[in-house]
Amino acid sequence: PYHSGRMLGDNDEVLESGFSRKDVVRLITQSLHALGYHKSAEHLEAESHIPLLAPAVSEFRRGILMGQWEHAVAQIPELHLESEEAVCAVRFFILEQKFLELVDDQQFGAALDCLRSQLAPLRHHTDKLRRLAGFLLCAQSDDLRARCGWLGGPASTPPRVAARQRLLSTLQDLIPPS
Repeated sequence: PYHSGRMLGDNDEVLESGFSRKDVVRLITQSLHALGYHKSAEHLEAESHIPLLAPAVSEFRRGILMGQWEHAVAQIPELHLESEEAVCAVRFFILEQKFLELVDDQQFGAALDCLRSQLAPLRHHTDKLRRLAGFLLCAQSDDLRARCGWLGGPASTPPRVAARQRLLSTLQDLIPPS
């Protein structure tokens, strides 16, 4: 009654509306989360066997939110980005966050290594690289936040979490929907 019977795959059934079952379930799940009905959203995901996010995207998000930068970077090929430029941009933004957190934590040697061996070889945003290098001169974390407008803050604090969420928001524009 709610579907046309035309099947594209396990959960890719096309509904009478013309939308795939998977897309409708994901939209409803996302809406339930946005409305604060997290248990209902989890129940829908479990019952439908349709996760809100593809496993690779979920792992990528987890890596970003936990500050597991190498893990997040390792997930990039699984995101099936549309171009090498997009891959480079995603990698750059992740490593920039890593760099800023290292500077914020006053781990200047590790930050310099990140700048030299991970960010610079990307040859992406070269003007931004010079600006980032200047942040190594920030003696205090407050100096860093004042100079670059970065939210920052010690690990696991709301500002650090907010900075990582802002990074995810920036990356969302570069990652195709799953």
